[in-house]
Amino acid sequence: MPWSTSRYFPGLGGDRFSGVRLRSGQVIPRRALVIGALVRGRYALLDGLGVTVTEHPLGIGHQVRADATGLTAALDVWVAGNSADVSAGVMQAAASGVTAAAAINADLTTEDTAGAVSARRASRTTGTSTSSHE
Repeated sequence: MPWSTSRYFPGLGGDRFSGVRLRSGQVIPRRALVIGALVRGRYALLDGLGVTVTEHPLGIGHQVRADATGLTAALDVWVAGNSADVSAGVMQAAASGVTAAAAINADLTTEDTAGAVSARRASRTTGTSTSSHE
């Protein structure tokens, strides 16, 4: 970083922001300074799972590519929060967790139902019962 984070420059602006001091010591007078934050996630946990990390459309960082429910291209892998959208605030991140949880629950319910239906159909063809109510 070629500039100092110091905000006070004696003789330039008193106790208000008045410029940027470079590492060389040179001060560039300014009344305002805008700094864009770059979000850097830690995706090492997802390495090897087949997820795709992509740049956010605004260029402010990277996030895992996922659908609206958080489902990624990797089998049975969902993401939520800032992993799914680096621009999400606390409430948005929490809400995406709820959305992902509901999608995971629906996926598991669908899988369990399909398994029960298959077992029931198989029992009808073999003449064995899979229910304790019969």
